[in-house]
Amino acid sequence: TSNPIAAFTPRLTISADKRWLYMMDGKVEANALVRWDVSTDSPIETDAPHGNAMGFQAVVRPDGSQVYTTSGQVWSPSLDHMLGNFDGFQTYGADARTLTYVAATDRIFAGCDCYGVQEIRADSFPYSVIGDRQLHGIPTAITTNAAGTMLYVSSSVPWNPTTGNGASQIEIFNLSAPPQPRARANTGPSPQPLFDSLLFDSNRHLLYGSDPVGGWVKVLSPGTGNWVASIDVGQYDQPFGMDISPDGSQLAVALANAAQILVIDLDGRSYAEHLYPLGVTGENQPFDVRYGRQGRLYSVGAGGAQAMDYLHAFDTTTGVQVARSTQSVRLDPRLAISADRMALFVMESNEIPQTLSRFDVSTDALTATASTSGNQGVPGYEIAVRSDGTQVYTSGSNIGNGQVWSSDLTTQTGSIADRGPDIAYSAVAGRVFIGNGHGVSEFVDSAPYTSVHTWTQTGTNNNTGKTGPVAISPDGLTIYLSTDSGVVIIPRGQPIPPTNVVAKAGDGQATVSWTAPAITGSTPITSYTITEWRFIAPPLTFTFNSPATSEVITGLTNGAGYQFNVTATNSQGSSDPSAWSTPIFPGHPPASPTNVTATAGNAQATVAWNAPSDTGGVPISGYRVTSYIGGAAQQSYELPWTSGSPPSMTITNLTNGQAYTFTVAAENDVGTSPESSPSNEVVPHP
Repeated sequence: TSNPIAAFTPRLTISADKRWLYMMDGKVEANALVRWDVSTDSPIETDAPHGNAMGFQAVVRPDGSQVYTTSGQVWSPSLDHMLGNFDGFQTYGADARTLTYVAATDRIFAGCDCYGVQEIRADSFPYSVIGDRQLHGIPTAITTNAAGTMLYVSSSVPWNPTTGNGASQIEIFNLSAPPQPRARANTGPSPQPLFDSLLFDSNRHLLYGSDPVGGWVKVLSPGTGNWVASIDVGQYDQPFGMDISPDGSQLAVALANAAQILVIDLDGRSYAEHLYPLGVTGENQPFDVRYGRQGRLYSVGAGGAQAMDYLHAFDTTTGVQVARSTQSVRLDPRLAISADRMALFVMESNEIPQTLSRFDVSTDALTATASTSGNQGVPGYEIAVRSDGTQVYTSGSNIGNGQVWSSDLTTQTGSIADRGPDIAYSAVAGRVFIGNGHGVSEFVDSAPYTSVHTWTQTGTNNNTGKTGPVAISPDGLTIYLSTDSGVVIIPRGQPIPPTNVVAKAGDGQATVSWTAPAITGSTPITSYTITEWRFIAPPLTFTFNSPATSEVITGLTNGAGYQFNVTATNSQGSSDPSAWSTPIFPGHPPASPTNVTATAGNAQATVAWNAPSDTGGVPISGYRVTSYIGGAAQQSYELPWTSGSPPSMTITNLTNGQAYTFTVAAENDVGTSPESSPSNEVVPHP
């Protein structure tokens, strides 16, 4: 080369046709992977991936279609974009510095300082790790025979100066024996993670959640929130923003760490194509995507090395990038698009100050037409656009509550009294929903943006109550909230259950009362249904076509135990049942006690009596003793009662020398008996 090469520990690999030479230097932070055209004796440096490549060694596939690095990256041959990451690959530090490709089996064998060699499928995304073979040391070099049947690994145990121990060896494996299989975690119905994005597929009546930690797109049932299927999009490829195509056939997923957009065919849940945002340094890490006008898909990036990207436009038929904006977009941008798909809004969610911009996407010019840039910024992590295109809503952020802007971004038309990581809009409901990090708050979509209700989510899997993105069903009647223990379903159209259900026993009947639901749903409550549960009989239900919150249930058996719950109904459906009331026992008030006697003491008297023979069919719960002077009632005293010896009560604070008589009334849960006949007259004395 005419110029010197700055390198510390370079490693070389060459294409099968010997034209393209690649150098990987694990000690250089930038331009660590370089390609030269060596078809002549004047080598020409042609490509370098702008510092995003990582690893100590690279290997080029013999057909020249892919370049693999020891860090688990897969690059295009021209190094202009990544193709993915080894799915499930473990490097465990700087000593993961060797790998080889076997054409006979289309496999990659990569060593790591976990004392092992990993076998990886090299044929297609997501380049899954098949399994592991354990070593006696750290692998430093690796190769196979031409047939791909034998694996040779140079491994070493680092020298220990204290013990004087260390070892180096060649370890040999027969590859006809399968490796220890590697299973991907969290593929099934276990508690789902906190998603980054949550979408409702109205064509298939399904939910999709992107899991950037596990590398999945989870498919969930909207009826239960339960797991249906998992789509593997690469364990380390970080799926973030998603969007469903206008015809409902495809799902576009931004894979930030894989530097690509994965398009999934939703009928077969298979990979349809890979789109690669191309441009200048640091912009090829997509963070969010939106389908636009016919044949267009747009993406913006997470920022890469320079924390900056641009708006990219792709032809969805050819999968080729056709345009890129001239205006840059900064940290972790989020997208929203107008109903006519001609205006695209970008929220720079992690930039300070946060900025909201509008792009004209009616053509491939991708012109930025408006921006709220300024010293104060616009608080928002996510944005939503009103269906008629007149307003843009922001979710708010740590610097302030959500805001409402005119579609041309010239005027802030209002504020929303909450803030959080996500926002959703439902034209059918006429509501804006903010996922505030611990639940969902609902607001009217027009000024003054009145708060309708807030649902708080607590007691999640990690006991944090942490919540994320929100999705709304197409009919606007159901909210889906991602939490750290799965998706929570919140019905909007139906009322929530009534509360504070109380039953009071009567003679062969019960009066049941309750508190109306705090959320009545999208229409008024039209009826309540009371379910009666008798301890030894099947439940019975009674529907009352009235919004009244107290009803009488008749035809009950005295002495039998009953509980009740209540369900509220409106034109959209019924709530879940309330909690059960405390058990009651219908009956009638007891008869009066008999044989009431009094014995005088010092400023007191002890009153005794016989319990009534007729308790009313339910247990006696207490007695009321009343003192009299000359036939005039003085004071009543309550004696709670369960069971035991004959009842009696000592009445204190009486006046010595004053004559008293006493009556007793029995009480049960239904009522109180008439007073008994008076006791004998007594005069307290010292």
